[in-house]
Amino acid sequence: MALKDNQVSLKYRDYHDGKSKVMKLSSEELLRRYALHILPKGFMRVRYHGYLANAVRAEKLQVIRRALKVVKVKTEDKELIVKGNPCCPDCGKNRWYYVGVINRLHGKPR
Repeated sequence: MALKDNQVSLKYRDYHDGKSKVMKLSSEELLRRYALHILPKGFMRVRYHGYLANAVRAEKLQVIRRALKVVKVKTEDKELIVKGNPCCPDCGKNRWYYVGVINRLHGKPR
């Protein structure tokens, strides 16, 4: 980091192309960007690590879904995630599809 003529030079790594680069910002812009990271009183920062980290989330969730045998089923208005094999348990060939939810009319579910 260097300061010259009210310009701050910051060295950073661009992970898109793997090269180190230098960014020049005015001192006011640097302070503005820094202040964006300060949370209001009473708020807590939430960060995700492991399989929920932004860089690997989609890839890791696919691996987890394959391991758990979870399948996405698309309906007309939404997409559902179904655990297990959505095929007929008798023949194992015909695929089952989500049609709708049956609501109980009377009494509580057992």
